[in-house]
Amino acid sequence: MKLHSLNVLFIAPEFYNYHHELIRSMSKLGANVTFISEMNQSISYRLLQKFSGKLKRYFENKHINKILSVSKNQDFDAIFIIRGGYLTPDIMRKLRLNNKDAVFYMYQWDSYRQNDYRSIIPFFDVVSTFDKDDAAELNLDYQPLFYTDIYKNIAHSKEEKEYDLVFYGAYHSDRLTIVKYFVDFFKKNGLVFKSHLYIKKIPLLIRLLKGEIKFKDLTHFKTYSVSAEEISQSYAKAKAVLDVELSIQSGLSIRTFEVLGSDVKLVTTNKNILNESFYNPTQIKVINRNAIEIDLSFFALYDNKIDVTRYHVDNWLERMFALTEKYNKGNKV
Repeated sequence: MKLHSLNVLFIAPEFYNYHHELIRSMSKLGANVTFISEMNQSISYRLLQKFSGKLKRYFENKHINKILSVSKNQDFDAIFIIRGGYLTPDIMRKLRLNNKDAVFYMYQWDSYRQNDYRSIIPFFDVVSTFDKDDAAELNLDYQPLFYTDIYKNIAHSKEEKEYDLVFYGAYHSDRLTIVKYFVDFFKKNGLVFKSHLYIKKIPLLIRLLKGEIKFKDLTHFKTYSVSAEEISQSYAKAKAVLDVELSIQSGLSIRTFEVLGSDVKLVTTNKNILNESFYNPTQIKVINRNAIEIDLSFFALYDNKIDVTRYHVDNWLERMFALTEKYNKGNKV
């Protein structure tokens, strides 16, 4: 199925700017896109969900009814859902009844161990996942993530390299330990490491009080987020970027493709990249998160690049929507 002239209902999280980039790309490829966030994004809902379970459910149901109303009142050719964390079998059954002739796509950028989507799989014609373990276990199509124009443009820039290694990411698991290692290692070897380990102020305070984070480690944290534009500007000035994935997932992070799409080197804790066709040890360094070893020569500049144009968002979407011919399961639950 080609995107040109398709009427697409797109349901996805409002996660950073990725939903906007996907809408922009689908529109550029000729689709007519109607977007609805997978969950209520109102300030009222976000405040009440912390204090009132009854009001939280009220706002959730109100938002689900909005999704169902939109799906019923327009003639969609395709329903494209990313994550679907708030969609139940009952909701999916109603969506299918409202759109009997539409092709239903689901893409997962979480493992089911983090967001258990298994109960709604039968309601889709095509289900793809970024997680190779999920794909093998659940018999799903494996499709790694994508990168957008902002990173594609970096590959053509002539920025002076100011940083040997850059890291941007939210605090979780062992990221602090790994960031501290590179801070010390680079200081000893005269290299420049730029790090933005993000945590909100209240969670930081709670972890300090619990002793999960030490006061001496506060210098490694930032309590403000940054835009994709600022991150991309740092990538343009970097020789390499550090990626530390969630250990409960086998899928390659979106950072992987943003970095490689920028023609910047990648240092990653995700060993699964070794099995990808584009893996190149001169561009990609896999480290053991429990016993880090890295040769300083990796940070030397060179001209050998990896071709990841297959994962540019335009090509990614075209491939996703073409999957109906190969993977159509004919599920009409």
